[in-house]
Order: sequence, then structure tokens, then C-alpha cells
Amino acid sequence: YRDLNAMAQSYGAGVWAILGAYFVGIFGIAIYAFFRNRAQIKSGTNTAVQQHYLAGFGLGWVVLMFSMVASLYSGYAMVGLPGEGYEKGFVSTRWACSALGIVLAGAMWMPLFLKLGRKCGYISCLDILYDRYGSKPLLHGMVVVTLAGPVFMYMVAQFTAFGGTIEALSEQKIPSWAASIALAIMLLVYETFGGLTAVALTDVIQGGVLIFGSLLFFVFVGQIFGGLPHIGAILEENYPQSVKVPTIDDKFTWLGWVVQGMGYPMYPHFFSRVLAAKDARSLQISLGMTAMSPFIVLLPASLIGIAAIPNVVDAANSEVFGEVMGQVLSQGTVWYILGSIILAASVAAIMSTSDSLLIGLSHLICLDVFRKMRPQSTDKQLLVAGRILSLLAAALAVLLGEAKLNLSLLLAMQNALIVQTLPTYCLGMIWKRLHWFSLLMGMMIGVVIVILFTLVKWPAPILWGLGINLIIVGVSNPFWSWALPDVRTKEDRWNPPPGPNGQQFCSIHDLDNVVTPDMPLGHPVALAVVAVFAVLSVPFWAPDTAGAAKLVGGMPLWAVLSYTFLAVGVALILLFLFLWWPSDASLVPGESGSKKTGDGELEESLLQNETEEHSLAPQGGTPLDTQENL
Repeated sequence: YRDLNAMAQSYGAGVWAILGAYFVGIFGIAIYAFFRNRAQIKSGTNTAVQQHYLAGFGLGWVVLMFSMVASLYSGYAMVGLPGEGYEKGFVSTRWACSALGIVLAGAMWMPLFLKLGRKCGYISCLDILYDRYGSKPLLHGMVVVTLAGPVFMYMVAQFTAFGGTIEALSEQKIPSWAASIALAIMLLVYETFGGLTAVALTDVIQGGVLIFGSLLFFVFVGQIFGGLPHIGAILEENYPQSVKVPTIDDKFTWLGWVVQGMGYPMYPHFFSRVLAAKDARSLQISLGMTAMSPFIVLLPASLIGIAAIPNVVDAANSEVFGEVMGQVLSQGTVWYILGSIILAASVAAIMSTSDSLLIGLSHLICLDVFRKMRPQSTDKQLLVAGRILSLLAAALAVLLGEAKLNLSLLLAMQNALIVQTLPTYCLGMIWKRLHWFSLLMGMMIGVVIVILFTLVKWPAPILWGLGINLIIVGVSNPFWSWALPDVRTKEDRWNPPPGPNGQQFCSIHDLDNVVTPDMPLGHPVALAVVAVFAVLSVPFWAPDTAGAAKLVGGMPLWAVLSYTFLAVGVALILLFLFLWWPSDASLVPGESGSKKTGDGELEESLLQNETEEHSLAPQGGTPLDTQENL
């Protein structure tokens, strides 16, 4: 991220004009979100905490779709991935296959989390774990650490990337530390004033610019660099290593990318968007768009780096993006404008991930640590604590980013660490007798394995970590169930009092009716078929060859087949999302659902009337659909 000297050339006023308009736009959104949130809170529709961290449960499909895509792809997708394509050739296309793991896990668990969230009034990432396992500080603390550590390191990388990019675009006139501080101030301002509403609305701009800029890579490959067939012929003759079949280590690393994608829905900023969805249809459409996004964002970024192999001489990995953009900007006025949009998109991609990570980290620590330690805190106290946490996290991210620390190992293991929480979140939903201590032991040992294997550079540490994690959970569960009997009682949860009308808090310890036929998880055979295509997208079936592979349309045959398997898997996911998805009516809060918010007031979760539109109706039963659909 930092070595962007190749971009230090005169870009003129075009890039800065686009960036200036973009910055003005996001501050305008922050002001709008501030007044909108205040109106919703005054009307009693939502509490201040719900409005700040979950956008009042009102993210419609347009905003949610762009927000998921924008927060999913960081600046690396635009700045770093072309460098990997330049260095590794078509092996870099592995990135797109990781998205299939994301949507497969999303199709399995997001409908369940949304349904339970509406029924039980969840407002944080760990609420579901408290209902499932009871108050288990060791387990919950381990989950918080396993989630918060990678999120923070990922955020530090975004601050570093932003500072380096702005420094290069300004030809070193703006130092990286000043740019990082400016980013922190911008994020804190519109998060403080607008919360998740502002973050999600700015994601519409950022996601739109990101998608448009990524699609322009296709245009650059065809119009400036001669098209993929032309490039492929040159590579086959002069750069055969760029089109050869991946090595066995590359293949296992590729499989690790697919598996680690399954952990992405566990990221706090992604999980909160699931809870914030306005309705089931919004989440359905957003997940479908996420399924198609690798073909729109990741594939063109890899191809532009591959196109640079015969056109950029002796460039470092991190210089490729700048070299390519320099060639694009020099082609004429139209190309200058399009190139400027690309450069603005790279900045937008960094900001979209940064703001999501910052509010996600604040959400996690504030509601799952501070709120549990001080359950009688008011909404005002929780929000003050959350803003202080955001300020401290942003300040520390700036300091670490400017300390020029080598974060490569930490960043390499971030997703592998997040994945270690999958058994705790997911197995517990379908395994009624799963004991919390076996999950704790499996997660701890899985984390240690990931760290050790990453340090010694063992291939695919995520596969080893998650595999050993699951084995320990399965093997040790009978013992811990016998040694530490876990008899669940209401007092075992952090908020035992009944609701104002006598209803009990939601408990999903009895899991008989949690998974229903109206969600993909109710059709395990169909999901197993998708998983098979996810594995087939990794070219284990391609024989190792010493030279270049056969080309089809400028791409190696193995890469074409890999993307074919990926496309089939994505098509099946889209079909399943269409066939099996909870109806909006099934999300109406039932009589068993109620949660306690920070100000000590209980949100009623009772069905108001069969003829009413679906809603989450806290504190007075105002239907959510009376809100403006974001």
C-alpha cells in the first residue's frame, strides 16, 4: 500500500475535482443522516442505540446492496490486486473464488440470523450467543478478541493505504500522516453524526464508484492494451510462467481463500448489516448482488494487472496500479476523465472499508463488552462510550499506520482467525447438544494453529486451523457435556427479567424449529452441491505442466474452467435464494421475542395485527414501514 511512488506524477486538477465533490457529498449525507436519525428517535420508532448502530432496522435493498459490496472490497481490490496479477499471472484470479465461500455461508446463516434477530430483538453480534449458550464470559471473551483483533489490524491497513495514496496523488505535498489524520476526522464526523445510516448511505456513492471503476478495467484491457486474446498470445510466447497451471501449494492456498470467505459474514460490520436489513427481501437481493460481485470487481482488477505484464517493465508489485493509470491518463481527454474516476474509486474503496470497520469495531466493543459489564447503562451512556471507542481506535490506527510496522503477517492471518468463530456461531444453531467449552477449546487451539502456521509460512494455515478446530469440537464435546453439565436457566443469561407483558426472553436453546424449509439451510443437499462447485473452482483437477497452458480466448483453459465452475456455483446460489428465503411475514416478532436495550427499557416484540405490515416495533409498536425506505 505504501510504495506508490509510481503514482507520483502530475495528475492535474481532474482527480482532485472528483475527490473534492466526493468528500462534499459524504459530508452532505452525514448532515442528512443526523436529522433523519434525530427525527426517528424523537418519534419513538427506535432507540438511539438502534438508530446509531443498526440504522433503525431500515436499510432497504438498494442501500444494503451497495453497502455490502463496498464494505466487502477494500482498496486492495483496486490498488493491490493488479499488482498481484502482474506478479503471479492468472493465479491471481483465485480472489474471485473466495466470494463463493462468502455467499455460500451467507445463504446458510444470514436468513437464520435475520429471523432470530427480528424475533428476539438482537442488536449486537453476540446477543445470539448469549441466548444460545448463556452467560459464558470465557467463550464470549474469546469470540470478541478473535473478531476485534483482525478487524483492528485490517483498519490499520486501510489508514496506511489512504495515507500512502493521497501522498502519492499529491506528489508528496500532503504527507501520509496528514492524510491519515484527515481520514480519521472524516470518519469520526460522519459516524458520530449519522451512525450506520450515514455509513451505509455513503457506501452507495463509494460502492457505485467502485463498481463503475472496476468495469472500466475491462475497457482499458480491450481498448488500450489490445484485448485479452492479444495479451494472452504475448504471454504464452514470452511469459509462459504467467499462464501456467498453479503449483500444488498455490492450489491449497486457493482452497484456503474459498474457506476463509465463509468467515466473512462473521465480521461485525457485515453481521450488523444483516440485523439492520429492512426486510427479508432486502437481504435476499443484497446477497444475490454480492454473489455476482467477483465477476464485476475482482476479475477485471486481476486482468488489468495481467495486461500490464508485457506493457510495464520491471515494476514492483505495488507500483503496477500507478504505472497502468499513468498510461491511461496519457491517452487523451476521455481517458484522462475515466482514469481520474478510477483513482477516485481507489480512494473510495479504502474509505468504504475504513468506515465500516470503525463502526463495526465500536459496535462490537460497546454493545458486547461495555453493555454486558454495565447492563443498566442508558442509551446516551452507550453512545458516548461508543464514540470514545471510535476516537481511540482511529487515533491508534493513525499512529500504527505511521509507525511503518510490517503488518503483512497479521493481515495474512486476519480472515483465518475470523473463521475460527464459525463453529460457535453456526454449529450451535443446528447441534442441540453442542457444549460451549468444546467450542472454546476448539477456537483457542485453532487460533494458535493459524498463528504458528502463518509464522512458519506453512501453506493454507486456515485449513489446518479450522480443521483442527472442528475435530476438537467434535471429539471433546461428549466429554465436556459429561464433565461440565450445562443446565440452562433464565438466570444464566445476562438479562433475565421478563418483558412488560410477561413474555419471556427469546431462547434458542431448544432448536427444534429454528431451521425451516423456507431458508436454504433447510436444504443441506442443495447447499452441498454448491460446496462441491466451490471446491471444483480450485484447479486441483488441472495437471501440473512445465510450460504454458492451452489458451481459450486469451485465458488459460484451467482458468476458464475454474471460472465456469465458479459461475455454476453462483447461479445455483441465486436459484436457491429465489426458491428458499424467509417471507417478510415470518420475520414478524413473535411472543417469545424481547431484548433489553441499554437504557433499561424493553422492546416489545409482539405481533400487532395480522393485517399490519411486517415490522420490528420496539417501544410502542410503530411499524417500521412508516419510515422512509433508505
